[in-house]
Amino acid sequence: MDKIRNDKNSKIKVSFIIPARNEEEYVGECLDSVLSSQYSNLEINVVNDGSTDSTEKIVKEMMRKDKRIKIYSFDKGHSAAFARNYGANKATGEILIFLDSDAKILPDFAKIIVDDFNTFGLDGIAVKTLAASPSGFISSCIKCQRSLLWDNSNDKRVEYTSKTGALLSVFSKKAYEKLNGFSEDIFYFEDSDISKRFLEFNFKAIYEPKTIQFHHDPNSINETIRQSKWFGRGIGQLLKTHGIKKIRLTFVPIYAALFTIQVFLILVSWILNLGSLSTQLLILIAYLVPLIAYLIKMALKSGDFIHSIGFGGLFLIRNNYKFVSMVQKYFS
Repeated sequence: MDKIRNDKNSKIKVSFIIPARNEEEYVGECLDSVLSSQYSNLEINVVNDGSTDSTEKIVKEMMRKDKRIKIYSFDKGHSAAFARNYGANKATGEILIFLDSDAKILPDFAKIIVDDFNTFGLDGIAVKTLAASPSGFISSCIKCQRSLLWDNSNDKRVEYTSKTGALLSVFSKKAYEKLNGFSEDIFYFEDSDISKRFLEFNFKAIYEPKTIQFHHDPNSINETIRQSKWFGRGIGQLLKTHGIKKIRLTFVPIYAALFTIQVFLILVSWILNLGSLSTQLLILIAYLVPLIAYLIKMALKSGDFIHSIGFGGLFLIRNNYKFVSMVQKYFS
């Protein structure tokens, strides 16, 4: 791709696309972080997709203070893909940055993106995602798990390939239009889908570790279960749409489901005195070994032993809901 036009008399306009649905807790913080950007030639398109809380009110109050914010509201919710596409179609910038409403960015985020687009002639960028400061036990456990993710341990700028462990969230407007935006037939994993299609078009992108966003994780059992159901539904849809090549995504929820089934069988065997309890326990230990190894690795990486162990229980809750939702969606 040719470098985006940039000279002394013209700055590149950047469009932030922020889908929001019932995000009254975080949307203000998200917008504040964008408005604090060192790069001023930007617009912020918030797509309020069926919120029933104070999300719209908060955004409109901030609009009165800064005209770069625009809001597009829908009474009925659709999907993240729909909201992103709607916001992008309203965008007037040459670079589109898709940001979740429960995330926040550093002040140099947009400036680094513009510099990279010009320096390297890019079509897209994958940014670094870290956990925002946890506000409770559950989010602290998830933060420990995030310490094992690819972009938490990769601090070098690299060319974006299919092996890159981060997804694209920044696109040139031209690349986005050629890709026809996010697929609204894909639920939850629409960013995985567009990143895959991006590479098929032979566009050029990099992973830029200096562009950092902080993401808030669930901090209650209800939030955790809701997100897990979404995740499972998305996996089931990917399996149904793309076939066996996506099966690797299902290993973790299947493992957790089998583990829980095994615990249930042991309890039944013990209560009804059926079969050999020692055999059941040996099978249970076989399931436990990889999980314990994973938790030890997490504790060593994060330096937080208590919350790493706590993630073990959260792991079983989250992934069993993922498994059930995955199966339901696949066979629906």
